[in-house]
Amino acid sequence: MTLTLEEYAQQKRDEGIKIPAKINQRWQGRVVAQGLHNQGAAGATQYLAQYGRGIQSPKVICLALKAEAEGCPEMADGFWRKAYELELGESPPDGGSGTPLAPSGEKIRVDGLPTDLQPGAIVTMQPVDTDRTRDELIEDPRYLAQPKRDGEKRVCIATPSAVYYQSRQMKLWPAPDIAMDDDLKVAAAQFGVFVVEGEVVFHDVEGVEWRTGAAAAEANLLKGHPDVYPIPRYCVFKALYYDEQDLRDRPESVRIDKADPIVRWLVDRDSQRFELVPTARTEDEKRALVALQEAEGREGEVWVAHDCRYVGGKQNGATAPYLRTKHAVPLEVIVLDLTPTTADGRHFASAKVGVYDGQEIVSLGCVGSGFSQDDQAKLARLHSETPRRVVITIKTRGFTHLGKIQHASFEDFSDTAPAACRR
Repeated sequence: MTLTLEEYAQQKRDEGIKIPAKINQRWQGRVVAQGLHNQGAAGATQYLAQYGRGIQSPKVICLALKAEAEGCPEMADGFWRKAYELELGESPPDGGSGTPLAPSGEKIRVDGLPTDLQPGAIVTMQPVDTDRTRDELIEDPRYLAQPKRDGEKRVCIATPSAVYYQSRQMKLWPAPDIAMDDDLKVAAAQFGVFVVEGEVVFHDVEGVEWRTGAAAAEANLLKGHPDVYPIPRYCVFKALYYDEQDLRDRPESVRIDKADPIVRWLVDRDSQRFELVPTARTEDEKRALVALQEAEGREGEVWVAHDCRYVGGKQNGATAPYLRTKHAVPLEVIVLDLTPTTADGRHFASAKVGVYDGQEIVSLGCVGSGFSQDDQAKLARLHSETPRRVVITIKTRGFTHLGKIQHASFEDFSDTAPAACRR
């Protein structure tokens, strides 16, 4: 028999779970600091949107119990629903999942939008890594350039009464921020229903950009500002639907231009939460954009053909319409361990790596890509013969707020002594 939401919650209450100190700290530093406890179930939705990436049911249960203890039953209900879904793998029979659905449980329909531009039905166009050099792309008049934002892609479908946020995986997500949601509704009342594409990032107390709210909150903690909550920002690249027109068959330059009035209006209203991502069109502008991305330690650039149609998925090849280039830094690291795998033909899943920091080896995380079968066999043999003495060169596109390598790949074996490996 399927549990109701209340039966599930009561079972967890009866287990006598103690609320850990970390949950109490997060209640004060995240929930109360942002006033989320006064926003009912929407407060739980917003908390999970900012800090819930990869969250597991035990933590959500503790948040629900904490909300109940603080006299916030509606917020607790939002957390209970999320815990139910995570633990039981389905929505409670007496209510939705927090993902916006029509009352009948059918998919959302926005009047006037084509079927394949409805929330949850949009197949996004995706950039592919390219072997072309930046100089080639800078000098190619067909390509426009935009800075790559290291966030999470969201297509935003905005109406005066509701806003929907769809991921690249065609899933619907809650609003990154209630104020952002409200601004987008007002914009839709001003401009009509629109669909725009961009990435959501989070800024810490120093304005540094992070992929998730949890990462930005952790950065604020490490910087001595635990009570300052991250500010989400929606960085808009282009419009897919505007002024009752489906723009996907128009040139990319038109899609970029059509986003301009909407986002400029939003930026004027709230410059913290919205950004019109700049587009470099001339050789000089593209060269300046690349130099700025590199100087700021950004991930890279996106290059899009000004005359291309919007076609969902990836298109490969040197002349593909949507390309990306990434800044990667070479780094020599020590192989600390090899993680096991059951995959045929592979000797390990990934290599745990580190560097010396003073007199100790500090772990930098794992590298799992870039290894050929021969590379894997050689590394497995060398590591077995001389554990923690093998040095390899990797390329990484930066470090997380916890000092772990990001988007790293294997490059080659190195003759450097382990003791020389320092970050």
